[in-house]
Amino acid sequence: MIKITKVIFEKSKNLQIILLAILLFGAFIVRVCNIEKVPASLYIDEVDYGLQAKSLIQTFRDYQGEWSPFGVHSFNDIRAPIPAYFTIVSTLISNTPEIQVRLPSVLLGTLTVFIVFLLVRIWIKNFTAALLTAAAFAFNPWQIQFSRFAHEGISMMAIFLVAIYCFYRALVTKSYKLLLVFSVLLSLAVYTYRPMSLFALLTFVVLFLLYRKELLTFGLKKLLIIIIVAAAIILPFLYATTIGAPDVPRIAQLSIFSNPEVPIWVQRNREVDSGDFSNPAIGKKPALISFFFHSKPVSWLDSFANNYFQTFSTEFLFIKGDKNLRHSIGQMGQLYFIDVIALIFGFIFVGKNLKRKEFQWLLLWFFFAPIPASLTADGAQHAARLFIFSAPLLLIVGLGWWQIFESIKKSHYDKLIMLILVGVWALFFIFYFHRYFVHYPIESARYFGYGYKQAVLKISQEESKYQRVALAPTQDPPMIYYLFWANVSPKLIQEYGMNFSPEVVKNNPLDKYKVVEWPRDISLEPDVARYLKPDTLYFVSQNEFQKDLRDKTQLPKGVKLVDLIAYPDNEIAFYLITREQEYQPPVKEPKYDIKFL
Repeated sequence: MIKITKVIFEKSKNLQIILLAILLFGAFIVRVCNIEKVPASLYIDEVDYGLQAKSLIQTFRDYQGEWSPFGVHSFNDIRAPIPAYFTIVSTLISNTPEIQVRLPSVLLGTLTVFIVFLLVRIWIKNFTAALLTAAAFAFNPWQIQFSRFAHEGISMMAIFLVAIYCFYRALVTKSYKLLLVFSVLLSLAVYTYRPMSLFALLTFVVLFLLYRKELLTFGLKKLLIIIIVAAAIILPFLYATTIGAPDVPRIAQLSIFSNPEVPIWVQRNREVDSGDFSNPAIGKKPALISFFFHSKPVSWLDSFANNYFQTFSTEFLFIKGDKNLRHSIGQMGQLYFIDVIALIFGFIFVGKNLKRKEFQWLLLWFFFAPIPASLTADGAQHAARLFIFSAPLLLIVGLGWWQIFESIKKSHYDKLIMLILVGVWALFFIFYFHRYFVHYPIESARYFGYGYKQAVLKISQEESKYQRVALAPTQDPPMIYYLFWANVSPKLIQEYGMNFSPEVVKNNPLDKYKVVEWPRDISLEPDVARYLKPDTLYFVSQNEFQKDLRDKTQLPKGVKLVDLIAYPDNEIAFYLITREQEYQPPVKEPKYDIKFL
């Protein structure tokens, strides 16, 4: 009997390993499938990380020639360093730019699924609960979205979840080393994405308050060492990216406290309260009561509350999601419609078990996670800044699916109900899968910088025919796309710097490439060719050159169309144009001046 039981147990354990392996393989395939083409192209932040990785590999410095443990210097910002370091690894093992940039997200997204399984297994010693919760992460649109393109959020999520797992594992095994690892990892999470600067500190405080008795068993000296280690990692980063930043810190630009419109709103409303709006008398003072209703703190609180509560809206979670098509596929929420059932069951389960500290933490995590995003001016329903919120949300959803599974097992029609439920869920996933791989690449192409790669590759083929290449400003700085897709040497970039204006001449091969001014209405001029310099190849967006040059009758006299790049929906993205060699500009004075050399 003992032998039979042992065989059954071993078979059961082997089956569990197989099921987990299948889940992880499925999670990986969903994330890596056609990664070179979906999303449609590499957008500016992805290109930037790719360029940084090449520079760090070849010169041990970022492409601006600097090195700092607190970030890599980009065109107009300082980016968190850890995502760039992850990109180094993938750049070393692949020659395909899209894979170099996106593979870290694929692997970290898959790792997230595995860590969630381990974490739930510690909380609830039940394989089914852990597997279903991991599955909720594996096939969730929000998680898949950020696991298929380069974004700081997935690095933040993976490191944070590993840290939380180490914390609970340390409590179970009484391991001080694991507790120290938790402290280091949670501190390093600050180096992944800006919202973690606040949320990591909140996590330290909340977990200490919840588990103070358990933590004190390690001894005050050991806990003090953990605090010192955390402070030594976090505080220099916070200083370097705020007070010590050479430019205005990114958070200061985004914060609700920096909104320049707030003082105007306050003053306007005070004028209305005091009657100044209808009778603007010189020197009239605002009504005293208006200071209570209208002030900066009141406006900040109002902005924060609006942002915070929109996080929990059904529109964001289940209907439309983030309006930015980089963060969401559009026409569906961050969760599937059917997940609302699991969310309800999950909250019921958490409420019934709220005496357990794991679920107290889960609930606090759920309500605290939106705070960093809510402190930014456009933080409402911002799927990237709210990405850490997706973790407790999906943990609750996963636990809800487990509870539904347990409830169905008690029914006489368990197999039928299970089949129907799985079938309905599968339909939602198939709909999402179809939309993501068929419609989304077309609809989101503009959000992912589609066309720059095609334009740069064409420029690389044609540039030997020209003395200069002029890049007109576009929504994104075009020069960074050129430097990346033309595979320009990072050392050459460091020597030249970031100023590509026409006046800058450094006797460097990059002198050939300049960013020029391009007045929007210049294409409406009948003699637009007169503004083009001879022997120069111009890159300009269709938004600036407002003609459809596929219609040859719209091609201005003296302008030669070298190539045009269209979006996947067949609308024009960019033109490559030059001036005809035989063209003679009219004698009259030009209306505009395109500054170039």
